Amino acid sequence: MPRRRLLIVVADSFSPDQITAVRERKQPRIDFLEIARISGGDVLSYDSLRVHESGDEAARHYPHIRYPRPMLPAQPFRLKRCHRLLYQLAHAAHELSKDYDAILLTGEDLGIPLAANCAWSGKSAKIIAIGHYLNPLKKTVFFKYSRLGKYMDKLITYSPVQHMYCVERLGFPGQRVELIPFHADQHFYSPDESVERDPELIVAAGLEHRDYATLFKAVDGLRYRMELGIGSPWSRFHRHLPLLPKQTANRYRSRLELRDLYRKAGAVIVPLVNSAYQAGVSVLLESMSCGAPVIVARTLGLKHLLRDEQEGLYYPAGDAGALRQAILRLQSDPQFAAQIGRAARKKIEDMMTTNHFVTRLDCICTAAMKNSAKPEFYIIPNLYRGRSEE
Repeated sequence: MPRRRLLIVVADSFSPDQITAVRERKQPRIDFLEIARISGGDVLSYDSLRVHESGDEAARHYPHIRYPRPMLPAQPFRLKRCHRLLYQLAHAAHELSKDYDAILLTGEDLGIPLAANCAWSGKSAKIIAIGHYLNPLKKTVFFKYSRLGKYMDKLITYSPVQHMYCVERLGFPGQRVELIPFHADQHFYSPDESVERDPELIVAAGLEHRDYATLFKAVDGLRYRMELGIGSPWSRFHRHLPLLPKQTANRYRSRLELRDLYRKAGAVIVPLVNSAYQAGVSVLLESMSCGAPVIVARTLGLKHLLRDEQEGLYYPAGDAGALRQAILRLQSDPQFAAQIGRAARKKIEDMMTTNHFVTRLDCICTAAMKNSAKPEFYIIPNLYRGRSEE
């Protein structure tokens, strides 16, 4: 059998309704399905491991390969992440790797069991993994001390602090570590000029590493109306929230609802505790793409994304007084708020769209298959674009 080009391993599952919503532009594009489309690669996901009934059209609602020995039931479509599922997916990827030139993994949590399989049974394809958060001790032990990290041909990071940690603390050679920014779907998350912004509307969403206590303290006594969408499909931070202040609503928000809120918000706030993890990046980039004025905690994971007072406002993490002053500034100066919102949208269009993201990943995978001995990208949005693109 001729070797095919790229296998994209996604630790997720996608229901028919979700794929239909993407096709009807009621949800943003799914980045790894876009990579498969432009590269001609195959997708291996939890759906590939399901038992497929004869004539079941729902099983082929998006292009994914079927693993010959299914091990998961047909339902439910959305599966909760666990170590057992990650190991099963990594094991399937290793068995299929002989038919591919390279394997792209959506996270380091897949890289660890796949590298263990390679150490036990050999390696037959280049392995490229995205490294989201490599600081935890168990990951440091794996990459630095187990010697299994040598099976990773490329490690892709989204923030300079993770790139530096890979090279200086974990000992990865610099030429094997890439730095690219995350993205937002610029077509789905777009401004709507017919919608007037409400200076008193504050929007915040997400749960991972959030600091809502500081936000609630900052708005005390202000004129505002706050809409929250607190939750995350991946978060393990299920601590009790502080008591919601007055004029605040919190409930589950669909992607469409969040987009509508971003479009009319006077301020989108990303309140965070300081962390090297890029928590809050999706909310930040999506709201920037909608042209919203953003206020974000200056954390280690996000401090490289904005030019302060030009594309948004930073405040010191945990400082309710500074956050309060940032909110008052946007409320009192709608012209300034509109200006930084337009600049934020332009920044997304210039370098952080879904198109940019998938093109960069495709370039990295192609270079890995050609045994390139240099990194393809080192992009810090606040400084420069990196090499010429697109």
